[in-house]
Amino acid sequence: MKSLRTPVFSGPLTALPTGYQIPATLSGKVFYDAHRRRPALPYVPVRGRPRLADRGRPRNDKVAAAVAALASAQEAGPEPGNTFLTSGDLVVLFAKDIVPADRFHFVLERLTPY
Repeated sequence: MKSLRTPVFSGPLTALPTGYQIPATLSGKVFYDAHRRRPALPYVPVRGRPRLADRGRPRNDKVAAAVAALASAQEAGPEPGNTFLTSGDLVVLFAKDIVPADRFHFVLERLTPY
């Protein structure tokens, strides 16, 4: 809930190693942008990262470094102008004395500009 628009992260990798294939379970979530020469993704769950990094035999350190960069980037805060709810908003939103209608109104106020 930290980003309003889903960011796309990228990591440094100038070329995919010969024979490397993105795991079928991550197909559509992770892609290699040949034009920019870097892997990119909107989000990879923690359990998917090893499958992405360890596809090549022998293990390719450049692929592993790119996957680590992707993981690090997605854990960072959203870029300016793309914040949906802050930790302070969550405290207000889930306070015991807030009724569901007020929670709904709170979220709609955040979404109205978009």
